[in-house]
Amino acid sequence: KIVMIFLYNVTEIGVRYAITDHLENIGQLEKSSHRYLCVVMGADEDENYIYSYKITNDLVKWACNSFATRQVLEAGEATIQLPVENTGLFGLEIDVCPKDALTVYLPRDASDEDLIVRCHLSQTSLQAPVKAGQAVGVITVYYGDVPLGSVEAIIMEDHARNPLLHGISLLSDYVTSRAFAATAVCAVLLIGAYFLYVYSGISMRPRRGKYTRRR
Repeated sequence: KIVMIFLYNVTEIGVRYAITDHLENIGQLEKSSHRYLCVVMGADEDENYIYSYKITNDLVKWACNSFATRQVLEAGEATIQLPVENTGLFGLEIDVCPKDALTVYLPRDASDEDLIVRCHLSQTSLQAPVKAGQAVGVITVYYGDVPLGSVEAIIMEDHARNPLLHGISLLSDYVTSRAFAATAVCAVLLIGAYFLYVYSGISMRPRRGKYTRRR
């Protein structure tokens, strides 16, 4: 059996109460789009007073006074930089930013030094072409060792690919690849086999002897 009671506390915040058969007082509060759930064990009462209601109100006041929302990431604000290759611009690095803002619930006395922003990128560099809004990983905010939330990490610039540098890059990748190594080994073996064949043919050819004519 659960008894539902609706009343207002002294701060005029709507609270819904429920009392279970095990004498547990459960209070649910909704304020400024935030929800609080409070469970008071041993919901005692007498003819004049329900003590658990006061405890619930006190806990709710403490939660509202001790915690608040805080924006810890702003959309489009640079966090780190990521190098971009094959653009024709030497040493180009572009900003990595949160795609969306991140708002979390923190103790009011939490300082910025307690917050740690870490970027988990899918790659250490980018290859042109790149486009603004391209996803490159995830940005996570920690309160100490506790993760508070994550947003997608994106870049904010467009850069076209330089055709010459792209061709050189492809050639370099091929030269350092296993396919090139295998091709080079096969070529060496074939050339060696050819020279061996030619040398064997020459050595097996009959030689002409020298004869002296008799008169």
